[in-house]
Amino acid sequence: MYIIPCIGAVLLVITGVLDEKEALSSIHLPTVFLFTGVLPLSTAMAKSGAGEAVADIMIKMLGNTTNPYIIMLVFLIFPLVLTQLMSNLATVAIFIPLASTVAVKIGIDPRAAVMASLMAGSFLFLPQWQLPARL
Repeated sequence: MYIIPCIGAVLLVITGVLDEKEALSSIHLPTVFLFTGVLPLSTAMAKSGAGEAVADIMIKMLGNTTNPYIIMLVFLIFPLVLTQLMSNLATVAIFIPLASTVAVKIGIDPRAAVMASLMAGSFLFLPQWQLPARL
């Protein structure tokens, strides 16, 4: 996924469309650092067993229900709330292994749980309610 944009960026510099300073100034470093920090965290959660521990907690919170609508609602609500507090990319990178682990442990198709988490990660805003001028 990252190879084609890198090739395009190199071609823009080689052909002279952009010079090196313009290319470097267009890189948003906080996003790069966030992404490079969250991906190892997601991998560590999956490999260390922390993801399974959180998955077990989520299963206990669900009350051993097998209703797919309730399960998908949980996988929609948790990332929806988390994405309001942190980056949507970070939320999705953390929640995808959790959603798939919980879904496999419960015995449902993990693709549905992953899609619910991905959609919730896209909802980067909540409605801004305005308070009346006089309370």
